[in-house]
Amino acid sequence: MATGIRRDDRKVELSEGFQTAEFMLEHGLIDMIVHRKDLRSEIVRLIDYYRKWEDRRSQTELIARISDLTAEIVETAKKKGLECAR
Repeated sequence: MATGIRRDDRKVELSEGFQTAEFMLEHGLIDMIVHRKDLRSEIVRLIDYYRKWEDRRSQTELIARISDLTAEIVETAKKKGLECAR
């Protein structure tokens, strides 16, 4: 199978089958066939999906960080003999 890149032109060794759909799927790439008339709306939908996913991930990380900081504050207060209400 031709890879489209000559071996002499490459600076790094490429994985076997790196241009196949199966290789891409195994490495997290999603391949879609979209009619040209639907392409713009599909790109918008995917960008919106990933933006919402990123927002949810950021919120989850923020909540976890706040929880960690709260635990640190409570622990520090206890070491100083202070009482904390959670």
